[in-house]
Amino acid sequence: MPTIKAGNNGGYGSKKAGQAGRIRVLHFASVINRYDFIDTIVRHVDQTRFAPMVCRFSGSSNIQATEYDGIIPSLTLDARSRWGYPAASLRLAAILRKHQVDILHAHHYYETLIGAAAVTLVPGCRLVIGRHYHDLIYLLCRGVRLRALLTLEHLANAVATRIVVPSGAIRTLLMNRQGVASEKIGVIPYGFEFEGDKYQRSEPCGCAQVRSSLGIEGRFVIGNFGQHHRLKGQEYLLRAFATFAARHAEAVLLMVGDGPYGARLRQLAEELGLMASGKTIFTGWRREAWKILEAVDVVVHPTLSEALPQLMVEAMAKAKPLVITNVSGACDHVRHMDNAYLIEPRSESSIVRALEWIYQHPEAARAFADRARTYIRRELSIQKIIPRFEELYQGIA
Repeated sequence: MPTIKAGNNGGYGSKKAGQAGRIRVLHFASVINRYDFIDTIVRHVDQTRFAPMVCRFSGSSNIQATEYDGIIPSLTLDARSRWGYPAASLRLAAILRKHQVDILHAHHYYETLIGAAAVTLVPGCRLVIGRHYHDLIYLLCRGVRLRALLTLEHLANAVATRIVVPSGAIRTLLMNRQGVASEKIGVIPYGFEFEGDKYQRSEPCGCAQVRSSLGIEGRFVIGNFGQHHRLKGQEYLLRAFATFAARHAEAVLLMVGDGPYGARLRQLAEELGLMASGKTIFTGWRREAWKILEAVDVVVHPTLSEALPQLMVEAMAKAKPLVITNVSGACDHVRHMDNAYLIEPRSESSIVRALEWIYQHPEAARAFADRARTYIRRELSIQKIIPRFEELYQGIA
């Protein structure tokens, strides 16, 4: 049976003098990393009015540790398998009661199901759902499994006081395909801590060191970053790059990341003759991938489905020319040929055209990358976004 492991509780075990007026918001997710959309909320919410807490499946992070000790009360809900999720709901309900949580903000699909069940057992606690996917369920599932997942999601949506989505496309899907009332859905994009190290521009010598370590000095470097999954569209990038590389001998493609589709992508690169020639390099996961991002000439993100791509934000914040599909989230912030280059999903020819244009127009590409940096740092700064979450929590409480 899942167990609860208490981390640093920051003195939030009971409402003491000076704390009673604060709204207690518990963020629940399987994993939280430093600088991700959950981390920025809990760090920047006004702690004179709110008492933020986090609860995770484990205390570890898979990219960068959050290091909440002494800053944010952190709890662990040990849920090792989906068969244990019903019991995990009971354990989460116990956490909500013990810490007198006012609002449970549950992020992602299964965490939402666990959270919805837990909230029904705790009178006075409200559920906010953070939906961080667009049409993923429809793309991955069919038949009975699809109907079952949608039914469970419908039940959770009914329990929720509000559903927060990062893009207008997700709001439209929830209303038109899943029948959620418009007034229940709030569109709040992710907020980013652009003062953090990962968003700062490296010195030229730093980029040179990265290029030297990868053996790509003097090359035209194309970067792809993220999980290797069939819905990330990386096979279309590899095929497009094979065409592009045949015309430009100095081109090289960095595939930064790994995942369930990794072996298939490596096999495809072999079949296309991109491995033996050294034109494609699979780096695996890198904890400081943003240092590699800084060293590339263009970032290509041919994803087929996304809520609000964090890679899009990172590339724009670093003033890197960005090629991205017109998916949810991107459409809210990208203007074609003004601050990025929009392409159609599953289109190798569209990727080739984008790469050719950027290769042949480097000054224009740098100009739209600079506009992207100005735009994204202004519009998605956590300082601009956090008041919207504070208003949401205040209204619910």
